[in-house]
Amino acid sequence: MAKKHTAQQISQFRVEFHQSIQHIRVCLDEFIESFSAEETFPIWLNGYQDSVLARQEAVRVMGQITYEHEQGHNESVTAPGLAGVSAETVELAVRLNEAKQQIEALSVKWRKVMVKNSDGENVSLVQDAFSQAGLPRIHRVQLYRKLVILDSKPDRVGFFQAHSRSVAKLDHAGVERLLRRQGGDDLTVRMALGKLNSVPFNEPLAHVKVTPSHVRANISWRKKGQIVRMMRHSSMPILYVSKDADVLPLFSPPGEPDAERPRLRPLDAKLEEMPFLDLINVYRYRELDEEDGAE
Repeated sequence: MAKKHTAQQISQFRVEFHQSIQHIRVCLDEFIESFSAEETFPIWLNGYQDSVLARQEAVRVMGQITYEHEQGHNESVTAPGLAGVSAETVELAVRLNEAKQQIEALSVKWRKVMVKNSDGENVSLVQDAFSQAGLPRIHRVQLYRKLVILDSKPDRVGFFQAHSRSVAKLDHAGVERLLRRQGGDDLTVRMALGKLNSVPFNEPLAHVKVTPSHVRANISWRKKGQIVRMMRHSSMPILYVSKDADVLPLFSPPGEPDAERPRLRPLDAKLEEMPFLDLINVYRYRELDEEDGAE
């Protein structure tokens, strides 16, 4: 049973939440102002040859915490790249990341609490608090994601397109819950439920989640004769402390996004090749015969 919260506790949350929102706005404005002013510092953004335009796009993406017009629900604006910045700007970036962490932790703690909004509708307390703060179209992924900050200039950065997938084993009831949560045509859901009922009730099924293609960076330094490597997501420019008018480290840009489905990994190679329930990307496990098992 969900924990009951008193009106006083909810009121205290709203005050703390409002203060956190105000704090992150200040931190974001200060960081963007400092980053924008460093026009002669090195910068590269994927898809941009002109450094002025690259900096403008980086500022737009790093400062965008709400949904843009016609932006899809599962889409995030990104700007993979590299940017050398001053030590002062790094300090502001660290402060911004801390503010992001604070608001995310607060949101997660209260994410299950429901309240009535001004129209008398049951809504998420956190979403209502965002609306009250003037952010009804908040994009939480873009709000919460942290800036990648390196403590020194790398020797090389290799950008590449990456896919990731996760496989969860579900029972009949779990798959049925997923189906019933789907919006859209009821007939489509009923047909999928009928297909689900055609398999034995005790047969486990696999729910596969595939993330869209995204850019990661393989970062390396040569230190004391050793090569030190680090892997990071690059949805926004990777920041490192630099000098004015310095050159960028060696880097290779990512290729074009691969529209094909990623190959099955050994973890999920026991799944049938095609989805059993395409509506929710659920697969049946295939039976390995002796010949398959010997491969």
